[in-house]
Amino acid sequence: MTQQHDHHGHERASTLSTGVKWSHLALLGTVLLTYGFELFNFNVSVDEPLYWNMSRVEMLEVWSNQGRWGMGLAALLLPSTNVPLVPLALGLALSVAAFWWTARRVFDLTEWESALAVSLAMSLPALVFHFSFMINALGVGIAYAACAGCAAVLMTRHTPLSTVAATALGAVAIGVYESFAFVLGVTLLALIWRSPKLSTVLRCAAVAVGATVTWFLVRYVFILALPREGGNYVTSMVDVNGAVADPVTRVVDAASRTFGIIVERWLYLGYSNPLPAIFVGIVFIAGVRVAWSRTATARLWSMLVLIALPIIPFVAAVMTRVIFQRSMVYLPLIVVMVLGVGLPAMRDRYRSWAGHAMVVLAILAVAGNASLGNGIFYSGTMVYEEDLAVAANVATTYRSLPGDFTAPLPAVIAPRSDEYSRPPAWSGRSTFEAGVMGTDGEALRFLQMRGMNVVDPSSDELERGHELLQSMPAYPEPGYMQVSEGLLLINLETVAER
Repeated sequence: MTQQHDHHGHERASTLSTGVKWSHLALLGTVLLTYGFELFNFNVSVDEPLYWNMSRVEMLEVWSNQGRWGMGLAALLLPSTNVPLVPLALGLALSVAAFWWTARRVFDLTEWESALAVSLAMSLPALVFHFSFMINALGVGIAYAACAGCAAVLMTRHTPLSTVAATALGAVAIGVYESFAFVLGVTLLALIWRSPKLSTVLRCAAVAVGATVTWFLVRYVFILALPREGGNYVTSMVDVNGAVADPVTRVVDAASRTFGIIVERWLYLGYSNPLPAIFVGIVFIAGVRVAWSRTATARLWSMLVLIALPIIPFVAAVMTRVIFQRSMVYLPLIVVMVLGVGLPAMRDRYRSWAGHAMVVLAILAVAGNASLGNGIFYSGTMVYEEDLAVAANVATTYRSLPGDFTAPLPAVIAPRSDEYSRPPAWSGRSTFEAGVMGTDGEALRFLQMRGMNVVDPSSDELERGHELLQSMPAYPEPGYMQVSEGLLLINLETVAER
């Protein structure tokens, strides 16, 4: 403890003598290095153009129908999240604040240790993927802040009312995005690590169960109060029955997917960056030594906490058919927790060659993540620019068609193929973004936003339209757009050679 106070005292002296908190500037630099392109190029993702003409109440209905009532309330009560720059800036600020508070207050890290932990967490591709969607960005920041608030309440108050408040904050976090149930779990594990005793475990367990039940009940209240067509997006991804039917295959597949994501064994853009996993793995070993040095009871709970950390991503992967990188919002907090556990045990080696090597490894890990993140952002920009070019061509062709189109036409669209949604700079690689024109519904909404007088077809019109599209030329060949049987037919499915 004396060593820890010496570190904090050195920090205060350094700050007073220089007038500058260099650790804060280093963290700000990491955030700008990772997200600066997306922040200042005023980009939007595939989803935003589809919701620009929706009111706040309609956005609440959309989110609530998906079970994300927390995100819906953010869209209803706060300034528009459906624009560039502002929601991302606010979401980043809230996330950084939540991670920083966790590192400093829960784990008592020094400012430089906190800057390192938060920098590595903020640069992870899982977070980059999520922040690429502006409509999600502010909600994600709110959810991280809610989890940090939950921990703050549990640490500072020990009354039944504080437990209820912590439960409510946890429910809000899950209501933003379901994967935050795992973020809440990691937050509660951090509290158990800080105070490894049965009373803490029982209180954290009560909060976890209460938050989940509260989220579930509120979810159904919103769905009943604001019914809207469309299914629950997340529910369609969960496949517990499949795991039960063939557990061996699912477990092997989940282990492979989880390992690939943790070590950043990337298919995306052909990049790979295993350095963060190596750095975090070394610190994790130091954390195990810390846990083993504790008294018997504390050692038991501490070891169980450390064992749970790598299991969380694996359990999440087993529950789903496909695990999306953006759904793994718990990975950044796991990184903060591992560094919070292990870095204090390495302080006596900071000035040795091994400590210097770890600093270099950490810098390379963060820089590698930032490079990967900017590649992801730029690939999305290229896809969107291509979408704009296609939409402009479609609108021009539409205006050149013979006939009177003052009355809206039902439009049946064969969307772009997956291959077409890959930007030329990474042809043959998989990007994170399918593009606005990647599905018929999104393509139709986007064309409406571009001024085309088209409407949704009925189910019969949709079926007949797809039959007619089979014999039509594909974009950009002449005849890819036709009017037949009262339908506007647009075939974007096949792409000519680049």
